[in-house]
Amino acid sequence: MSIKKYLLGVLVLVSFLASLYYLRSVFADWQADLDPPTTTFIPIPSGTGCNTVGTVTTCPNTTTVTIYLSCTDAISGCNSTYASKTSSTPPYPLYAQYPIPPNPVPTPLTVTIADGTSVNVNAYSIDNAGNSEQTSQKTQTIIFAYTVSGNVFADSNKDGIKNPGPNPAVESNYTGAITITAKKQSNGATVDTYTCIASCTGQYLLLLPADNYIISYDNIPSGYNIIEPPPGAIPPAFIVKVGPPCNNSSLGGSKNASCLGNNIINLNYGISQSVPWYHCIGGDCRDDNGVDNPLPSDGSP
Repeated sequence: MSIKKYLLGVLVLVSFLASLYYLRSVFADWQADLDPPTTTFIPIPSGTGCNTVGTVTTCPNTTTVTIYLSCTDAISGCNSTYASKTSSTPPYPLYAQYPIPPNPVPTPLTVTIADGTSVNVNAYSIDNAGNSEQTSQKTQTIIFAYTVSGNVFADSNKDGIKNPGPNPAVESNYTGAITITAKKQSNGATVDTYTCIASCTGQYLLLLPADNYIISYDNIPSGYNIIEPPPGAIPPAFIVKVGPPCNNSSLGGSKNASCLGNNIINLNYGISQSVPWYHCIGGDCRDDNGVDNPLPSDGSP
């Protein structure tokens, strides 16, 4: 046997033995791996109009949601990830189930459901040692909510209507800081708040499950008076019904609002910078701040 063939045989043998040792080490690690892998929901990309807080994501009901799942396992490594989409309310019927290829590349899962409802996305992974995360699967609740949107505008002619022009003249939005809050009418619980402090456009958007709400304009600027809705409640507010069917009775008496599908648009707040005037007869003084408060014809208080 030539020296070259001898050396080649030695190299092959060493390589084979090294492979056996590596495989033995790998399987030893796998045998020592008693812990299941960990599945993670990667936050939904920005720009979808969704808002994620912990394990709850709220999205407009017209949104198609894409969720990314990843799996980590420190010893044997991830083998596969599984996800299912179920109703978020009992008895949790199964909508769909997806076998997902092995990670680490984040795997997209598209969630689409009828408007105004919500779903649970459940996910678990299995590692190469056969450990399953199924008994402690992760769940992300996706709420497909209705939208309520509108404007805060400078009501120059004080008619409560946001005029598009040219006659009456166009009325522009107020561009200072605004806060609009939606509270359940039943218990006063805050469900969503829109706040803008700088670079504001005067527009707002709320995401709300179907229910009855008090939607208030919480920070009327100094020197302004509320025109629409008519003064009364502090802070000024509309009481609206969100969800199907959306019709005129849902709109809280707004002079501007309308339904777009089952969403409410143009729930507008009109404000005026004019100073209220006072009318006095003797010691009886009344102010005109948008409230109908006429002086009695007989001069009584």
